[in-house]
Amino acid sequence: MKGYLLGLSLGLVNPYQLGWWLTVGLSSISSFGVYWALGLFTAISTWIVSFPAAVRAGWRLNSRGTWLAIKVFSATTLAAFGAFFVYQGINLLTKPI
Repeated sequence: MKGYLLGLSLGLVNPYQLGWWLTVGLSSISSFGVYWALGLFTAISTWIVSFPAAVRAGWRLNSRGTWLAIKVFSATTLAAFGAFFVYQGINLLTKPI
């Protein structure tokens, strides 16, 4: 419980998180509504609970395989998003005005 409270307190006073919620977060809520914020919190909460639970279950089953799966999944996800952003950037730069 001590570690959780430490992480929570660090998150609550993190200037990057505070700045995001005061700028992008509030403007997104005003643009998309309260249901958007509830959906975002639900998605974040689901991820925070489900990912560690899946890692723990996988670790009990096969610790070496779990680490390999996490590494492959993380590398694939980062590469896919990187390729997507490069593709969008190239399309934006080559788009006629």
